[in-house]
Amino acid sequence: MKKIAIGLLAIALLNSCSKNASENPKPSAEVKSYQETWSWTGVLNYSPYSIQNLVWAGVSGSSQKAWANSASNWGANSWQPNGGGVKSYPNVNLNVNKRFGSMSALNSNYNFSMSQWLGVWDVAYDFWFDNYNYEIMVWEQWKNSSPISYSYNSNGPVWAYTNVNVGGRTYNIARGHTDHDCISFVATSQNTSGYVDMKAMIQWIDKNTNWGYNFYNRTLSRVGFGCEFTSTNSQQLNFTCNSYSLNAY
Repeated sequence: MKKIAIGLLAIALLNSCSKNASENPKPSAEVKSYQETWSWTGVLNYSPYSIQNLVWAGVSGSSQKAWANSASNWGANSWQPNGGGVKSYPNVNLNVNKRFGSMSALNSNYNFSMSQWLGVWDVAYDFWFDNYNYEIMVWEQWKNSSPISYSYNSNGPVWAYTNVNVGGRTYNIARGHTDHDCISFVATSQNTSGYVDMKAMIQWIDKNTNWGYNFYNRTLSRVGFGCEFTSTNSQQLNFTCNSYSLNAY
């Protein structure tokens, strides 16, 4: 997965945004009643959020268009060929840039839909620490896709932990490394809506593992939510974010 490309591109394209505890960031009340479309990479700002139509260039046959009415109602129409790794990650994101130990809340509600059950993809949260050096993902729904893991077997990733109840929900946890460390919380059931307590997840890592990340003293750089497309069988596959809210303060 080319996750680090997301972070590097985000640094270049998005303005930094941090909030005090009294400034609970939520999607802007302003609704822009038009569509924005891009053939490759583009950013649409709904302060303090940005919607990014992220497609990695150089993939033959890869194309994606995004539309947005607000930071909580947007989507992407993607065409991706078979084979290879993750080719795009259209997402709504917020630059947080706060020390995690000083944060009072980090949680989110979401609702989304996919137009067809085909291809290879996952719908996930993606948040980064310390200037995009450490990544945590939360997978809510997926098709023929697996998270990054140090090892795999015939059933997929070898889980670091299984059936972990955290924040009122149950996850299997994978851990791996590409050019950075990645921890993935994968829901034990397929979900298209729900509540995600990210603060509880991060605290669980610090308390229950010997991985030594000490996220309490690290800086939460960015939180994103969207769909990672690997393949759409060269057909159009539409991701629609019907509603989204984030508390990060």
